[in-house]
Amino acid sequence: MDNWLRKNKIVLGIFTFFVILWVVILCTETRFLVFEKKIEPGQNYSIEGYSNLGDSKQASLVCKYFTGRKFYTAVFWYSPDNTFGKDVCPFLYPN
Repeated sequence: MDNWLRKNKIVLGIFTFFVILWVVILCTETRFLVFEKKIEPGQNYSIEGYSNLGDSKQASLVCKYFTGRKFYTAVFWYSPDNTFGKDVCPFLYPN
């Protein structure tokens, strides 16, 4: 058993890190970004709870977050200068 632990110390450390990170995400109810996509006007892209985002006259940002239990999708208006929307999805998104 000791020989196995010495050989797999790095793998065990990485696994422990992700388990602790997952527990922290669950306890704090914080969402963290796993996927981001910019949808241009005229592009066909539908999401449950929203109509076709490409029908809008303004570009949209689709941001997919992980909550520790499930994935959550948020949609923001796109604005390259952050005036009337966001230029990128926030990495952490509070509940």
